[in-house]
Amino acid sequence: MASNGICGILPHSRDGWLLQSEPGTAEQLNLLTAFPTRDGADFPWRGSAPSLILCGGSGWAGFGNFLQRPRPYDILSKQINRRGGKRGLELSLLLGKHIASLLLILLAGVALVRLKVLQPGQEVVLNKVILYGVTPCAVINAYQMEYSAERLLSLGIALGGAAFFFLMAFLVSRLLRRPLKLEPVEEAGLIYSNCGNLILPLASALLGREGVFYASSYLLIQTVLIWTHGRSLISGEKGDWKKALLNVNLLSVALGLALFLFRISLPEILMTAVSGMSAMLGPLSMLLLGMMLAASRPAEIFARPRAWLLALLRLAGLPLVSLLLLALTGILRWDLARGVLLIPLLQGAAPCASMVSQFAQLYDKRPDWAGSINVLSTILCVVTLPLMAALYALL
Repeated sequence: MASNGICGILPHSRDGWLLQSEPGTAEQLNLLTAFPTRDGADFPWRGSAPSLILCGGSGWAGFGNFLQRPRPYDILSKQINRRGGKRGLELSLLLGKHIASLLLILLAGVALVRLKVLQPGQEVVLNKVILYGVTPCAVINAYQMEYSAERLLSLGIALGGAAFFFLMAFLVSRLLRRPLKLEPVEEAGLIYSNCGNLILPLASALLGREGVFYASSYLLIQTVLIWTHGRSLISGEKGDWKKALLNVNLLSVALGLALFLFRISLPEILMTAVSGMSAMLGPLSMLLLGMMLAASRPAEIFARPRAWLLALLRLAGLPLVSLLLLALTGILRWDLARGVLLIPLLQGAAPCASMVSQFAQLYDKRPDWAGSINVLSTILCVVTLPLMAALYALL
């Protein structure tokens, strides 16, 4: 044939996608990375092997070289598992790159409000779309992977890591309560992080579907705690176990886990819809944060030393103490745990949870102050998250 390029991709009937008449040489087979297979693999030669039909002869050599290239997630895994300053810098730069791209979307949300295309208060609608539609789909999509003992063990490691970070947050906040004279909203801001809207898109960008798979463990624990302990701490009332157990995030984790353990795959049409919804998580979450930031007054927030103290404790103090103690246990020498625990670390080092501000607003417990801490910590995390990732790679 005269032309070179991909004529078609005919993978296993359950797992695949079909491309036809894609122009270009076999070196452009990177296009395949955009088409995940149904078993959770992000490349079609993982799991059930597809059949490839190439047009032209000169592309075969390039295709062979392409198959021998390391997968992007394998490269990331090596960056996490191999210690050293260079690896720490690479991981930090990689995370910084993803944060920068999300930051551009956040700034677009700010601009839309400042230009009066959107009005303050309309973020409530977007928040409900993310909470009740997009995030559950992202969690269920993450669990649509082929069952394996290693994945189940990895999920257990992520759950254990999340529990450890929460335990440290409770202990440190309790120790600081009297010396710093912490108010309820301040203590809640130290304990609970924005582990969903901000970190789920980063986890997906770093590790794909498996990143969200690991991140769901932290989300599960926080959902239960914030509706019981967090709500009680801020309001002074008893926690609401009913709302905690019937929370949509908790239900989506339970459903996704059941599908994973019983090895149930969603029908292809439904899976396509779920995947499409989950793909909106990053952009919509950043637009929401941008709209929330647009309603704030950064000049006043930056002028408050106590807000800086609380934000830096949330972003660096707590995760740093937790990470150093975790390193002393020796678990980071285990490559499997080292690759998984990066995600709960990032969730533990995330900004203050927006739910804390919402509870403060609901119960009239200094909502403006809670919002100020939330905004400042969100701005500063652009710098602190890559630094924590770099430190993680060094240990």
